[in-house]
Amino acid sequence: GSVVSEGVTNKTLSNADTVWTGFTSSTVTADTTDKKEGTASADIVISVTSTTGLVAYKDLDATVDISKIDSIQLWVKYTTTTASGDLELVVDDSAGCGSVLENIDLPVLVANTWKLVTVGISDNSDMTAIKCVGLNVATDLGAYTINLDEVVAQGQATALLLTLINTLE
Repeated sequence: GSVVSEGVTNKTLSNADTVWTGFTSSTVTADTTDKKEGTASADIVISVTSTTGLVAYKDLDATVDISKIDSIQLWVKYTTTTASGDLELVVDDSAGCGSVLENIDLPVLVANTWKLVTVGISDNSDMTAIKCVGLNVATDLGAYTINLDEVVAQGQATALLLTLINTLE
């Protein structure tokens, strides 16, 4: 017999090897020493004058269809311990993350520790042409630094086809 798997491949949203775009309340660099994958991580320094909202984003080189994908995996490091939902990953079909399709809560993070995080997408039906991925601060925690690395929409098997052969003949 045989086994065949059909599915959706991973879609890289940002490998974080190049600099993200920050806002006036943040300074963003490509950190080549504190990283988990590739040559750099997105190093986002939030100033004390920042409150809440979008602090940094990365426009994709080409649009990505993640309408058949239900989770995103990324590496995250934060200089302070957070509660679930203090930080949000955002995905958008417009450049600059100007009209966010979904804010996805990041889980509890322990200070100064890299964590591989997998977050669920609640509604992927309108995510056929993603142009931007970003970081939103939902809770003002003062001044701090966030590192993000290897943001990947996780592919998955959608069907398994089994062919059984009767060996008793």
